[in-house]
Amino acid sequence: MYFFPFLLLVLLYFSWGLKQLESTALRFDKNDANHSILKAPVITLKQECDNKCGDLTIPYPFGINSKGLDCSINPSFSITCNNTTNPPKAFLMDGNVQVYDISNNELRISNFLAYRCYSQSGSLTNDHSTYLDLGDTTYMYSAANVFTVVGCDDYANIYNAPEGTLPKGCSTTCQNIYEVTENETCSGSGCCQVPINVMHYFRVYLHTYNNHTNVVDFNRCGYAFMGEKGKFTFRGESDLIDPTFWNRTLETVPIVLDWVIGNENCTEAAKNSNSPICYANSKCIHGTQYRGYKGYRCNCTEGYEGNPYLSPGCQDIDECEQRTHGCEQYCNNTPGSFNCFCGPGHYIDVRDGKTCIAKRSKSQLIYFALGTGLCCLTVVIGMNWLYCIMKQRKHSQLRDKFFEQNGGFLLRQQSISDGGTVESTKHFTYEELKKATNNFATDRIVGQGGYGIVYKGILPDQRIVAVKRSKVLDTSQIDQFINEVVILARVNHRNVVKLLGCCLECEVPLLVYEFISNGTLHHHVHSIDGGLSWLSLDNRLRVAAESCGALAYLHSAASMPIMHRDVKLANILLDDNCVAKISDFGASRLVPMDQTKVVTLVQGTLGYLDPEYFHTGELTEKSDVYSFGVVLAELLTGRKPICVENSLEEKNLATYFITSLKENRLFQVLDRRVVREGAMDQLEKAAQLVKRCLNLNGEERPTMKEVMMEIESLRKLSKHPWANQHANEETLSLKGQPEIQHSDLYEIQLSSHHSVLNDSQQYSLGIGFGCLSIIIGVNWLYCIIRKRKHSQLREKLFMQNGGLLLRQQTISEGGQLTDKSDVYSFGVVLAELLTGRKPICMANSPEERNLATYFVTSLKENRLYQILEPRILKEGSLDQLQKAAELVKRCLKLSGDKRPTMKEVAIEIENLRKFTKHPWANRHDNEETTSFIGQTELPYSDLYEIQQSSCHNVVNDSLQYSSSTISLLHPPSGPH
Repeated sequence: MYFFPFLLLVLLYFSWGLKQLESTALRFDKNDANHSILKAPVITLKQECDNKCGDLTIPYPFGINSKGLDCSINPSFSITCNNTTNPPKAFLMDGNVQVYDISNNELRISNFLAYRCYSQSGSLTNDHSTYLDLGDTTYMYSAANVFTVVGCDDYANIYNAPEGTLPKGCSTTCQNIYEVTENETCSGSGCCQVPINVMHYFRVYLHTYNNHTNVVDFNRCGYAFMGEKGKFTFRGESDLIDPTFWNRTLETVPIVLDWVIGNENCTEAAKNSNSPICYANSKCIHGTQYRGYKGYRCNCTEGYEGNPYLSPGCQDIDECEQRTHGCEQYCNNTPGSFNCFCGPGHYIDVRDGKTCIAKRSKSQLIYFALGTGLCCLTVVIGMNWLYCIMKQRKHSQLRDKFFEQNGGFLLRQQSISDGGTVESTKHFTYEELKKATNNFATDRIVGQGGYGIVYKGILPDQRIVAVKRSKVLDTSQIDQFINEVVILARVNHRNVVKLLGCCLECEVPLLVYEFISNGTLHHHVHSIDGGLSWLSLDNRLRVAAESCGALAYLHSAASMPIMHRDVKLANILLDDNCVAKISDFGASRLVPMDQTKVVTLVQGTLGYLDPEYFHTGELTEKSDVYSFGVVLAELLTGRKPICVENSLEEKNLATYFITSLKENRLFQVLDRRVVREGAMDQLEKAAQLVKRCLNLNGEERPTMKEVMMEIESLRKLSKHPWANQHANEETLSLKGQPEIQHSDLYEIQLSSHHSVLNDSQQYSLGIGFGCLSIIIGVNWLYCIIRKRKHSQLREKLFMQNGGLLLRQQTISEGGQLTDKSDVYSFGVVLAELLTGRKPICMANSPEERNLATYFVTSLKENRLYQILEPRILKEGSLDQLQKAAELVKRCLKLSGDKRPTMKEVAIEIENLRKFTKHPWANRHDNEETTSFIGQTELPYSDLYEIQQSSCHNVVNDSLQYSSSTISLLHPPSGPH
């Protein structure tokens, strides 16, 4: 009754054991391409040689040891077959290494494991290390092997030589059994694996961290072994507690060996052999291709299989018979290959050479081809049209996006608020500028700063321009960009870089300026010691005056005052004629007319930044004055504003300059060329001007216009007496001529002969020559006086008869027009302001008809105060009026070369405005004020109907209007 359940349990137990054995037995695919050597009809060297040892087939060059028979190619390829086991087992040579599999290039052998086991208390109970040395054989460990360690408290090392090498290994730990999962890759929790590179020898050493005392409940032993990758699968907890793990791994995880024949390569082996080393339809492969070892190996060529080491060699594979061809209909076997073909009404598809396609009639093919072609053409045209529309639309949307992103709407709003000033700026397309700059090539880069890169561009009309491109896109740079466009659109001054246009339809905004070819002033001053050769003191002052004049224009003469906020040498450009141009208005600010300062985020360049602005954040025109003071100090000294390489005292130029001036060390800090070319008084005044500009109190600094006037005055001061001498010496030195010593007076060669005339003869001869000289001198003097009187008479008659008016008419009809033409016209304007008369009045007498002629004549005849307006006489001082009249006379010179420049006129008028008034001028103002309050009728001038306010002085108002007009008319110094 109980027999059947017991029998059932026994059968279940044995069936489970069989399943385990089945799952752990080694199996190899003998039909793959790597085992083609086994498919040869003859696989042994001799018929007497056995080719089987149990289930293992042994092909030549391997062979089973038999008494009196050489069945292998050499002793290292001999196999010992142990027939005492069931089934028989094959061993390599006569050792204890079991062979599991032989393929075309590999050998799989039994494994060797190292293990260590511990008791509950942590004492070592079993210890086994392992190594395997292949010796002088032509076997080597394959790269298909990996090194594996199994355990929860173990680490192991593997060495590839007995001594003198560094090991390779890994460690595996686990705190508890829950960290270990079945079928997990060996990543370090219970199991770890690493690739290795061993050739003929390996030795394994296994170690433990804590003698398994922490993990002894579920893991008492640790294991380390080398074996074929992919043959070992970690089973988690079952592997850690399995007492048969060692035996099971030996049976299921082989070691892979690569093999080659002998120590000679293909050429050497063929030369030393009486028979072919590789037979028909095979090729010999050098052993050096296999990890650097000598020897050779034979492989069948593609499409063939068999044993290449035995005659007749490799045989053709009949793919058609084996049905491995993949042909759809028919297969035709060929040597080393095969062909597919189709039956009637079909043809082979050339794309894969195996598929058959049904044939169609010729007309059907034509119609099909035409229909397909038309459909394809229609689809292509439609897709192309659709693509063009979508591309154009996308491009338009992208341009609108960039336009908005780059502040286009903000610029448009600013243009509306400014009355269209910005709108006049040209908008370039991105394609235009891309073509002009040769796709923004690096060889077109002419400069770069913190916010952008400047490229040289050539427009289609051959104009050379500078294109400024922002480096990256952010909101702050857009504000800077719009600010620069707005400011430059307002400015039209010769010494300010002209903005030609902009481009907002690209990823980063672009600005287009006139191209300034001579670089920055910073480059010219600091390029070499002492600056470039053209940087004389006069040129330095000229450049300073031009720059200062432009800044004065921005501060006082522009439609809305502009503070530059970043005045420095690097932002002053020089054109071909070394005329200064102010640039980089990205940081500039517009100041409303009713304000003198604005509170902003501090911005500027270290060394030029106004300390007062830095501390208060209040930007005024005096902030630019401070920065210009540093620029002027740079020009005079040739030093940089900040130089960390200098001593602590000399690091900051502004501080060092003021300190040197206070300690009477000025000429030690000035540039040697400046000291050599400048007069002492000139240099002292220039230094005092720098000192006033660098005053820490902004209110005590001069205005930019006052700075400009002082620099113009400095340019007129005389040079050192030795300056010309030094210049001559330098000129001679440059020409390469030796210096010539001169006498103090004349170079007269003395004769060595004495005069033979006596004293009386010499006396008579001297009297005669003296009388002759007196007669000639008197006659010459008479001619000069007569000629001068005649010239003065001609000039008087010329002016009296309207010759000046005729000359002006001649100029307007095609004569030469210069800047002195405007000076003459302004002289007439100033005469009008002083006299209240019209320039031409036909109702007057002939003498008074032309104002210019009448004014100059009256001044010569000392009748000036008869023609000046009465109010001018009452309010102006005698010296002031006399100098104003002299200025008018110089402006009305008939020769343009003798007239002053417009800048000189501006400076003289500014000086005239500083004259003190008559003592009775204020009293007169008070009387007029009282009259105005009493609603009495106010007098009018005979020139314009302007109501006179008692709150203004007529002379000063006239001069002020003149000065303002000149600031717009006069061109800055420098060539046109």
